[in-house]
Amino acid sequence: MSDTPRTDKVLYSVDVCDGEEVVNIAFARELERELNEAKELIKRLEIAAWKNYNNAHKDKEVKP
Repeated sequence: MSDTPRTDKVLYSVDVCDGEEVVNIAFARELERELNEAKELIKRLEIAAWKNYNNAHKDKEVKP
């Protein structure tokens, strides 16, 4: 389960500080989308890095 709060479950903000919203919901949703995209990119890059690392070492072991 993700530690990121689900902003899509809230339609409006009820947190008020001196009459202003603490977090703009549209902005929070955009940040959540960007965070999820970044996490997915990191996973893909880690997989690609491990494949590259393993292939590089496999080539060295095969050659006498």
